[in-house]
Amino acid sequence: MGFNKNQLLILVVALAGLLILGYSSHFSNQFPIHIDEWRHITESIKLKEGNIQTGIGTSEIGFHLFLVFLSYFYDIVFIYKFLPAIWALFSALALFYITKKKTSNLNNSFMISLFSVIFFASIKSNANITGLWFFTPLTFSIPFIYLYVYYFTEGLASCNKKYIIYSLVIMIFLIPIHSISVLFSIPFLAIYSFFHSDYIKNEYRFFLLFLLIPLLGILFFSYITDSSLIGSLKDLFLQLQFRKGWGVLEINNSFLEMYSFTGYVLAVFGFIYIIETRNKLKKYFAYILWPIAVLTLIIVFKLTGMSFFSPYQRNLYYFVISLPFLSSLGLYYIIIKIGKLSIIEDKSKIIYKMI
Repeated sequence: MGFNKNQLLILVVALAGLLILGYSSHFSNQFPIHIDEWRHITESIKLKEGNIQTGIGTSEIGFHLFLVFLSYFYDIVFIYKFLPAIWALFSALALFYITKKKTSNLNNSFMISLFSVIFFASIKSNANITGLWFFTPLTFSIPFIYLYVYYFTEGLASCNKKYIIYSLVIMIFLIPIHSISVLFSIPFLAIYSFFHSDYIKNEYRFFLLFLLIPLLGILFFSYITDSSLIGSLKDLFLQLQFRKGWGVLEINNSFLEMYSFTGYVLAVFGFIYIIETRNKLKKYFAYILWPIAVLTLIIVFKLTGMSFFSPYQRNLYYFVISLPFLSSLGLYYIIIKIGKLSIIEDKSKIIYKMI
């Protein structure tokens, strides 16, 4: 994944811009600006003092433990303003790494990967759906989402057990931090797995390891709710049904609140680029399944008032963070087409002069 000094300089400038953008909301406010950020700070302080509570409110205890860890080195209230920008940087680096890996066979792999970082930086933030301006369990999970999706899908495609283990470890790691950031991916990862069912059947003993995810999830839920395993199963099933009204402003959320119109258009071109040939479709199949599956969940919510696995607002965000990869491919696709058009025009002029 090497690149030259000029490319490194361009990447550093882009990432520096992302850091400034991520910190921009704190230019005039040196404290956490979202109520959820203050809530997580409060929970981490309680945890540090040994005040361990039970209930669904402790489902993000892993995130609170991370804040407790940081608090041993820094004043957590003081440094919190830096965390959104720092974590946006980590997320962008994860996306850059994955995009570079997935497009390594293309001549302009670096530029496509750089485009993905720029489109990621363009994702908008608001108080309801949150976003890159805030440091919450959702934003903490973003780089790990990118990584476990990549390692799981790439592991299945290449029959690489090491990659699959990586994805499993990351998923288990996220359960006590933000379990929804694992649950939302179940539909499209299940569909992707179906297309690799022969490999899964041949290695079924190995794939039984993935039963650890629901098992540990149930045990964790049973612990935080202080209920029996049987009782927690029923409660967990009910908790994973997110009805209309879970979020105060969910009815008014618009797709343009989260991503630009240009980004969406380019993502469509990225989709077209992928489905042009069977080879590209096979290579990038997971990255069109992701937005399609989450968009389907959003439509189901709009029609029925019910969202499964993850709430509507979170699905909006999971949908949007899947798009920078497609938008970067779409921009690359348009550049290729413009280049080919220029060549055709040049050749036409030469032929015209010869005539």
